[in-house]
Parts: sequence; C-alpha cells; structure tokens
Amino acid sequence: MPTYIAAIKRIAQKQGMPSDALSVFLTTEDPLALAEFRAAAPPTWHIFVYEAAVSSDASVHSQKEEATINNGASGRHALVALLLAMEADHFVLTTGYIY
Repeated sequence: MPTYIAAIKRIAQKQGMPSDALSVFLTTEDPLALAEFRAAAPPTWHIFVYEAAVSSDASVHSQKEEATINNGASGRHALVALLLAMEADHFVLTTGYIY
C-alpha cells in the first residue's frame, strides 16, 4: 500500500496540489485492500469509495466466483465504479491482485 500512497503524493506534487488535503476516489472490490489503504493514507485525505463495488467476503478472490455469489451484481457495480472514475483527473492503478 505504501507504493500507492507514494504515487498519489508524487502526482499531487507534480500537479502543484497540496498533498495533505487531497480527495481520493478508490475503486476496489477487495475489502482488505480498502482497509489497508484507509489505514495507510494520511488522515487529512478525503477518501471516497463506491462501497457497493467492494466485496462483502474477503475470502473471495475470483471475479467469476463473486459474480456467481451475487448473481452478477458485481459486474454492474464495476461499471458504476468505472463511470465514477472517469471523472478523475489522475490515476494510480494496478492490473491485478497483489499478494
């Protein structure tokens, strides 16, 4: 998680934004990643999350499994999260799970 926090701070610095008062929209399906990010982020950051997209079961690590459990709702939530993310000016992202 420190890698993401550092990347956000670098973007803020390059853009001349105050890194102590940022608004960060976090998109994840992983409740553990969300908890880790919130714990690592500076307390002055405003962290926004589309909570419906976050899995309610931290033991589920497969999109197929998540979709089966929730009758496809995770796909709809992912689309909503994508639409919300399109409002962002800057992105820090990963292409998969990091274990």
